Amino acid sequence: MNYDNFLPTVWQAFIHLVDQPLFVAFAVVWTFDIFTGLFKSFFKGAKIGADSTTGFKGLKKNVPVLMLILVLYPFFDVLNLDVVGYALTSFYIAFYGLSIIENLDVMGVPFPSFLKERLEKLKADADKGDLSDTDIKLKKDVEPEHVEEPQQTKKDPQETPDESKRAPEPVSAEIKEDK
Repeated sequence: MNYDNFLPTVWQAFIHLVDQPLFVAFAVVWTFDIFTGLFKSFFKGAKIGADSTTGFKGLKKNVPVLMLILVLYPFFDVLNLDVVGYALTSFYIAFYGLSIIENLDVMGVPFPSFLKERLEKLKADADKGDLSDTDIKLKKDVEPEHVEEPQQTKKDPQETPDESKRAPEPVSAEIKEDK
């Protein structure tokens, strides 16, 4: 890779972000999430009403994500790691999409019951830190299997060990090279 042209190439990739449909989708979802978050604060179901401090906190969480995508996406594009850029951007599109659905739910927009129940369960599980619905089990979630230990009999110290009950000796293998 020619490093003399690296930064100008990254700059060109940055300028052409608006040509990337996935980035445009991210920008739209990100902006829509901020506006729905702002508008939901005016509704009765909101936990916190309209407040400049709350709005500032929301922006402090959302602006770094935008900066992350704005900086990393062009680098991934130039380094031919498009898949990583797509995955990162897709993750945040899904994340902000869920946030939009939650905001619209607070505003009273009707959703199908199965979607609303699933989102409530996801939110409750995330609040509790419960990962039981996932396929990944943490060590603390896995119960140890009950293994019965063999009963040990008292041995006579003068008794010689039975050769058939001894563990086999480890076998060493030699690797022969063909010439």
